Amino acid sequence: AAVVQAPATTASAAHDRRPRSYSSFPLLVVARTNDMGGIVLRMLLPDGGVDFLRYRLERDRSGAVVGDLYVVSNGEWFSESARRAYILAEARKGGVWTTGVKPVETELMRVVGVLGRALGLAQKGLAKEVLEVCQGLPVVVQADRSVLLMRLSAALAADPAQFQSLSAEWPRLHPGDPGLDLLTFERLAREGKHGASAAALRRIEAFVGGDPHLHALAGAELALAGKPDEGRRMVEESVAVEPSLATGYDAAIGIELHFKRHAEVAQWLNRAADHL
Repeated sequence: AAVVQAPATTASAAHDRRPRSYSSFPLLVVARTNDMGGIVLRMLLPDGGVDFLRYRLERDRSGAVVGDLYVVSNGEWFSESARRAYILAEARKGGVWTTGVKPVETELMRVVGVLGRALGLAQKGLAKEVLEVCQGLPVVVQADRSVLLMRLSAALAADPAQFQSLSAEWPRLHPGDPGLDLLTFERLAREGKHGASAAALRRIEAFVGGDPHLHALAGAELALAGKPDEGRRMVEESVAVEPSLATGYDAAIGIELHFKRHAEVAQWLNRAADHL
């Protein structure tokens, strides 16, 4: 469907919708939000991309157990994504509904052809063209989370000024949603904005309820931002919680190499050899 996007957390991955294998898929925590509870899982990609799933279990009125899946990068429950996919599929057949749907859904149906064209351009990596097509969309559609994230991905690759403008709109339109942080934390690190990258990682971690992978990455970024002791502590915490996660050792070795503490590098290599 035009605006039901696969999980993607890097600028390159944003245009790559081919199925890919996950390098790990562990259970992080059981969240007791209702009688049945829910579970949070991390999806780690070989290229370093990461996404998170929240699986919720509840009982319906008949007593049967029903489930739903929240994809953090998509910012909605799977049932909502499936509803949108169905609505847009019907719209491609020529139907536009105004009753029983949200106003934005009606507008999405009206412009389903334009959205399809924009997504096709995104999949080809034609970021500038994506932005040009999206400029003609109704304001309410431009502000839709999936559409806005597609525009952000394109602007990240092709138009820094527009990216800054759209980024400023994100917190107002989607408060508390970590989608922008997922998209940008790697870019901020590459640009040397280590404090900002660490803050983004910590916001994602808070949203998902804790994750050693994100915790270790944030620790490494804090160390490079001038807080090496706090960064080292966070990495140690990550390894203590999940000794088989390579991220913790990568982060620790990276910190010590940066500060030329070669004895500590050797110690971390030995710990990695013992646990990986």
